[in-house]
Amino acid sequence: MTPDKVVVTLVGLAAIAAIAWFFWMVKKPGVKAGLTSGGYQEAMVLVKGGYTPDVIVVERGKPVRLNFVRTESASCSEMVMLPDFNKTAMLPEGETVAVEFLPDRAGEFEFQCQMGMLRGKLVVKEDIRPRIGTWMDRISSLDGSPAARSRAGDWRKSWTHNRIRISGDGSGRGPAWPCWVSLSSLPSSS
Repeated sequence: MTPDKVVVTLVGLAAIAAIAWFFWMVKKPGVKAGLTSGGYQEAMVLVKGGYTPDVIVVERGKPVRLNFVRTESASCSEMVMLPDFNKTAMLPEGETVAVEFLPDRAGEFEFQCQMGMLRGKLVVKEDIRPRIGTWMDRISSLDGSPAARSRAGDWRKSWTHNRIRISGDGSGRGPAWPCWVSLSSLPSSS
């Protein structure tokens, strides 16, 4: 085999690997549905050659409202189906259609067009927010002493987005400076 054929073959194999990685191996994190004043977890989904966003993250046990807006005339996109929740909706072009349901179990559930060509995923998580009280109890019970328990009780906690701020109260107990802990790094509550 000549050097130019070897180079072309290697470049072709690299292109195949890149395409396979891009389409099948990259896991999308998803978009967390926002919480409305009415208690619904709500997300807007654009229907145009696919679903955008195509991965939506919600919590189990809270009602969900997905608002689909179809901006194309392709016949494949005129209906959306959520078979795991027994929901189907017609999507007229240019109109917003709300699909409401209550996810009663955690897991990953697909939504799709009637032909199965356009697909999206609904990720239902058990509880997105950690239980800070349980986490603080674990910290305070590391050595089991009453002093450790009171130290954990003296810490002030304040929420901001996806982090918790823990600071001392000036008595020398707890951290001497404010520190931020990412909620995704906290231990599970089980």
